[in-house]
Amino acid sequence: MNYIKLMDDFISDVREDYPNISMEELNGICSKIIPIIYSSKDMDEYEIIDKIIKDDLDYIDKVFSNSIVPGYTIGINEGNIKLKVLGGNVDDNNKMTEDVLFDIASMSKMYTQVILYNMIKQGYFKLDDKIYNLDNRFVNLKDVSVRELMGFTVELETPGNMTLMEDIDEAYEALFNIHVKLDKNGDQVRGKYVYSDFGLMVMKEVAERVSGKTYKELLEGLGLDETRIDQLDKFIITGSSNVDKLGVNDPKAISVGGHSGHAGIFASSDDILKFYEMTQNGTLLDSEGLAGAYLPNGLALNRGKLFGNTYVTTPNGLEDTFIDVHSPRGSYSTQGSTRTQGVSSKTGGSVILTNGASLSLEKAIEFENEYNRKLREAGRSTIPIIKDFRFNRNGIEEIYHMIDARRMIDLDNITRMNAITSIRLRFLNHYFNMMGNDKEIKIIKDMNGRKI
Repeated sequence: MNYIKLMDDFISDVREDYPNISMEELNGICSKIIPIIYSSKDMDEYEIIDKIIKDDLDYIDKVFSNSIVPGYTIGINEGNIKLKVLGGNVDDNNKMTEDVLFDIASMSKMYTQVILYNMIKQGYFKLDDKIYNLDNRFVNLKDVSVRELMGFTVELETPGNMTLMEDIDEAYEALFNIHVKLDKNGDQVRGKYVYSDFGLMVMKEVAERVSGKTYKELLEGLGLDETRIDQLDKFIITGSSNVDKLGVNDPKAISVGGHSGHAGIFASSDDILKFYEMTQNGTLLDSEGLAGAYLPNGLALNRGKLFGNTYVTTPNGLEDTFIDVHSPRGSYSTQGSTRTQGVSSKTGGSVILTNGASLSLEKAIEFENEYNRKLREAGRSTIPIIKDFRFNRNGIEEIYHMIDARRMIDLDNITRMNAITSIRLRFLNHYFNMMGNDKEIKIIKDMNGRKI
């Protein structure tokens, strides 16, 4: 077999999928595989992939060995190749396993968006319907549309901070009295992109009201087994400072009972990648809906056209968004404040799940002190890493915590590595198919105890 021609034919076929990198760089990425498959006569598919990803595994080891983050799971699905890398701990003590569910924070928004889009397709409401007409509990949203909330083009505020409300009833009273925020001139803040949790918190209530179903039932309708807001005691969960209470790392979600349309989901890496695939293959989104996820909306060039929570590709890559330039055209990304993020593409997807928010409070306090010491030395303002919240639950005051994991690790280099590895695995799929091998290849790498 002429391996150079094999590579050239592959690049010719996929070149238009990668508009943000040069032909020379695409050649360089794929050419690394040539000597490996050239000498692969006595190797099976798993051994070939092991050689291709060795440098990636070394880098992952290095990054997390130097991080305070307890553990992680990284997944890449590309064609028939499904790769999972996991390491570290679920918490301070217990080792990471392949079936752990992570608190995915704002990645939850995309699940809500997909539910809403399908409800529109089923005729429950229209994009331009007004919120009050769908749910008259929202007395101040008589001229605010579904489209504005799904696209994040109006800024809302509640009368008072929901996270300081004493109990669920007070928190819901604040949510139902939410209104459009006014700027310093007294004008409503709308018609521009404004990232917020409130829009999808409102839409979660609307969806339940018009469908007669709970959010749990609507979420179950997506057909995912390891994507949960309930029965969390039956799973190993991580990524939240409130795991002991089976709670998420989000005070607004906790204030209204544990979950809402913006946050509250725990999910496994496999289920997130399955969800991504289902949005790409027509199962959960048609072509119009998918375009709403990956095409820019004009108000924010790095955000989805209809789904305001998604990030889209730009020529500047990770400078503008959570998608590297090496990801193919038609990709979209979602991310959560618990340092979870992923990329969905037409041929697969990747996900990075970390659990810095599952640090013990003692270790989180140590990190906060050291982090702020460096800020003070640099003449910068300090940043709280740990916040406490108190909520009344059935007459008992419960203390919840939020640990800001965003300061603990930078995922950009791993995101870039995943994108480049996905190209190589896509080429390898092409090679395997040419060799008559179209079976699924599933690889799990447990980095605990791995020797470089």
